[in-house]
Amino acid sequence: MTCKACDLHLGAYLEGGLDVYTLARVERHLAQCAACRALFGELRAVEQMLVQASHASALEPAQDFTSTVMAEARTLAQPHAQPVLRWAFLGWYLLGAWAIIGVLTLAARPLLMGGVHALAAGGASVLAVSQALVSAVAVATGGHGAAIAAVVTVVLFADALLALGVYLIHTRLELA
Repeated sequence: MTCKACDLHLGAYLEGGLDVYTLARVERHLAQCAACRALFGELRAVEQMLVQASHASALEPAQDFTSTVMAEARTLAQPHAQPVLRWAFLGWYLLGAWAIIGVLTLAARPLLMGGVHALAAGGASVLAVSQALVSAVAVATGGHGAAIAAVVTVVLFADALLALGVYLIHTRLELA
């Protein structure tokens, strides 16, 4: 568990509102991280002061409370944001997509070469070139053009699902 994730659970941990799994993760992190233990100690002290103050008849802040708090806030170090790893997601996605495109290109080479030879014949009408491309598809695919189109559609659908899955997993890991 990261310090950020632990910080998000400390309030619920203090109140005893965590499930068993999250409770174990928070306790394990607190045992290993002095900074989070210190933060938890501060939260516990604040809660104890609030409990004691709730028993008092009136709780009034000091006259310079706001200026003191703001001065203290200005002296705190600026939080350092963790780099967003969306670029890593994009890189993995592009690597997978280009690998699929490369495999499909190698498989379609006979089809492409037949089309090139048909166009190289020159002087043929558009109808003759399109008929040559259709026959090149039939020859290259062994008459299984529709099946290959279905497979390509399934691959594209699987690619979209893979991209969505990687993104969702990445986003979930980033929140933890």
